[in-house]
Amino acid sequence: MTTKSSRQRERASSRKKLMIDDIAFNIGEPTPIPLERLYTWVVWQFPRLRSVTLGGNSTFGDADGVEGDVFTGHSGAVHPGDGEHGWYPALIDAAAGTVLIFANVAEPSPSPEAASKYFD
Repeated sequence: MTTKSSRQRERASSRKKLMIDDIAFNIGEPTPIPLERLYTWVVWQFPRLRSVTLGGNSTFGDADGVEGDVFTGHSGAVHPGDGEHGWYPALIDAAAGTVLIFANVAEPSPSPEAASKYFD
């Protein structure tokens, strides 16, 4: 039996975008979203700074000593307000007002703690 969210993911994979709450997420890489756009979402932030090298090859590391095209923020997770989706890993840069959402994971996680383990 196919669930609603897996049907949405199958349709989205053919278009290379995943639509959640009228936001188009990239399937092949993390998607930067303005924090203000997530006003109906739950944003869960952990006190650990992480960084990711952008440009199609996501590599994770500690925030210190990272150079190049890098997004740095606190590790965390986001959950759409509709309740039909699980938690997606995210890096949250509150000062810049941007969240890098990893909707490109195979499946959303059941909890914010589980989603943030994506970075370990």
